[in-house]
Amino acid sequence: MAMKKRTACIFFSMMFVIFFAVPVYADLFWQNVQETKNVPGQPDEVQTVNQYFTQKASRTEIGNMATIMDFDTMTLYHMDMNAKTYNKIDLNAVGQMAEEGEGAEAFVEMMKQMMGETRITPTNETKKIAGYDCKKYNMQVMMVQIEYWVTKDIGHYKELKEIGEKMATAFENNPMMQHMNFAGHMKQMDGFPVQTITQNPMGGTIISTLKHIEKKKLSDELFHVPSDYTFTDSEMFHQ
Repeated sequence: MAMKKRTACIFFSMMFVIFFAVPVYADLFWQNVQETKNVPGQPDEVQTVNQYFTQKASRTEIGNMATIMDFDTMTLYHMDMNAKTYNKIDLNAVGQMAEEGEGAEAFVEMMKQMMGETRITPTNETKKIAGYDCKKYNMQVMMVQIEYWVTKDIGHYKELKEIGEKMATAFENNPMMQHMNFAGHMKQMDGFPVQTITQNPMGGTIISTLKHIEKKKLSDELFHVPSDYTFTDSEMFHQ
């Protein structure tokens, strides 16, 4: 169960970073309330998700897990804050796996088939969520169905409108990661996500709702692994 939960945490953290990375504006912090219901291998629970963003890095905290994304190096650090351990994923190296070695073309084709086509469908549905007037979009990515409720009423919408230019470029230049470049698709949703409802393909639902957002100066220490943490081999992309 721990393995499933950690892998799920890495996956959703990566997805969030890819979707909502911001360019060179003020530091931002926001909280979401995440409700997990009927997901196999995970308990039904309600958790607070903390999101920290600067022009250089992001940090996502869910329970005792934290994920740091360094935009310049395209490196993902995943930390267990209770155990004081961490692992890391070099997303550039993951892309190089598709360029080198035997079976590289087959690997790229497999990734294309796994990622499939990302489809975003606007709807005419609107409603007020957490005090914001929202419009609904439906997204299908891989085998996952996600319902987005977005708004333009967020005070920091201008800072968030240009999504992930730096990451988008890096992803486009990466043979494998280009298939995970959702930033361009997000431009079709003209608004900040106040609520997302993710249908797990294995069953169950994850609902994330915005609780609070603000501009604030963030310490650089948030985006570095503490010196007393111990490195462990990554459970993803293990070679």
